[in-house]
Amino acid sequence: MLIRRTRARHRTIALAAVIATVAALTGCATSAGSQYNSKATCSNTIFKPDAVKITVWAWSPTIGVASDAFNKSHDDVQACVANVGAGTDEYNKLNTAIAAGSGAPDVAMIETEYLPSFEIRHALVNLSDYGAEKVRGDFSPGTLKDISSDGDIYAIPDDGGPVALMYRKDIFDKYHLPIPTTWAEFEQDAQKLKAAGGP
Repeated sequence: MLIRRTRARHRTIALAAVIATVAALTGCATSAGSQYNSKATCSNTIFKPDAVKITVWAWSPTIGVASDAFNKSHDDVQACVANVGAGTDEYNKLNTAIAAGSGAPDVAMIETEYLPSFEIRHALVNLSDYGAEKVRGDFSPGTLKDISSDGDIYAIPDDGGPVALMYRKDIFDKYHLPIPTTWAEFEQDAQKLKAAGGP
């Protein structure tokens, strides 16, 4: 989650369900009145067409879901998601917009390893002044290190990857173990399996 700095004011946007690991959402500093925002084609749903639109460049489909949830719950501002390409494709467009001083989105998805290259050029807004300090405790020290510089927070982590647990049915059947649906049940099954002399 991040923001674009404008001459007149700073805008912030909080996207629901934005969580941590691989990529961080970050904003670029551009001049006020970017024409891109008014002409953007949104890949997600805009529920309040007359509201202020915040442009979000992101390739992850989970951002569209989060933005729809955000848009449903806000009347004054709407997130407009656009996929302008992943990784290098997007970064080239961001770098061009930053150099030109216009055309950058309000929010952009940036992988953590590329975040410092934007921060060092002062192309990002310091989110510590816009509520990021309130969620600092929600993230691990390693994650905070990825999104911070000199104690200031420049991004909010996002993790939309799928998670699956695979197991051997024959072992669970042999030792009469229930299939776990929580981590606590997984731990209990592991203890039972170890006590029974299982593999």
